[in-house]
Amino acid sequence: MSTPQLSTILDQIGALAAAPESRATTLPPSAYASQALLERERTHIFAREWICVGRDDEIADTGGYFTTEVNGAPVVVVRQKDTSIAAFLNVCAHRASILIEGAGCVRAITCPYHAWSYGIDGRLLNAPRMGDGFDPASIALRPVAVTLWNGFIFLSLADSPAPLQPRLAGLDSAIAAYGVGAMRSLRRETLVWRCNWKILVENGLEAYHLSATHPRTLAPVSPVSRVRMQPGPIDYFHYLAGLADGYAPPPADPAIATPQPYLTDHERRTAIVGGVFPGLVFSVASDWVWWIAMQPISASEVRIDHGLCGPFSIDPAAIDPTDPRFYFLDLAATFNEEDRLRTEAVQRGAASGYGQQAPLSPLETGTHRFARYLADRLSSAV
Repeated sequence: MSTPQLSTILDQIGALAAAPESRATTLPPSAYASQALLERERTHIFAREWICVGRDDEIADTGGYFTTEVNGAPVVVVRQKDTSIAAFLNVCAHRASILIEGAGCVRAITCPYHAWSYGIDGRLLNAPRMGDGFDPASIALRPVAVTLWNGFIFLSLADSPAPLQPRLAGLDSAIAAYGVGAMRSLRRETLVWRCNWKILVENGLEAYHLSATHPRTLAPVSPVSRVRMQPGPIDYFHYLAGLADGYAPPPADPAIATPQPYLTDHERRTAIVGGVFPGLVFSVASDWVWWIAMQPISASEVRIDHGLCGPFSIDPAAIDPTDPRFYFLDLAATFNEEDRLRTEAVQRGAASGYGQQAPLSPLETGTHRFARYLADRLSSAV
């Protein structure tokens, strides 16, 4: 079956977004398979919005860096001497070579092609044998906008992106007591799944799939009967997930655990599951944070930056995975694989051309909020 025209898909998304929540439906399956829609998402969302790429504690020391991509553009993120974080296009100003790979710590960034060398602040320091009249002060790496929110690093390719933090005030309040910004990264990986990026975002925002997809992992810990969806603007979504009766996480070890004095007993027994649009989804609990950040590779593939954090003062390399205090490491790996199988199956069905739109469950209100966000951003004529 042929994929509908882009205008038809946009009209369908707009109609879904305009519908009251009680009559909301799923996105049209063509929204997960259309190359034309993907290109519009790239230009109207991923080239303009704030995109999450990692956590600030990943580069704790001066010169600490990691490389990533934003909307396909190679980027290097670097800790500065004044402790701030800067980001630059990871492209040499001379012949456009990629400058640096992976992650680590550097005093300068030197191009492996012609040895042009840049400071961690992006200034050109040295360009060998360029001849008289060459002015290195006139050349620098192109900066990329950076902002931090609760320890998450967001980048934007836009020249003057609107501030992110004011949009997330309500979400800030919801997670404030958990101290997410001070939590330390315990696991970090980059994955590729064979599904459209929107399928994975929607999966993270709804609790309807928990019983069927995660019957032995998440459902026994936080049953859907304890889920409470929360209102909010189109920039984010979250819900409260209470712990099951009789379930209690292992007690904190004062030798390595960071104190959390502001958490009430209710908050200790409640997780906050949410998302910052377009692509960050997370679950915040008293003893761990799970997060994934999505960017499209193609209409049917998604890049996933995934991490786990906790209120622990410990070197991740020293963690014993069999230690019950870090039970969430194996738990997350298991439910991630459960989600991968389901989201990739949705992609195959949507791409077949035989999918349909269907009513949403009250446990899928985040999907409707996401549709409203998409309609707002994709409707721009510019």
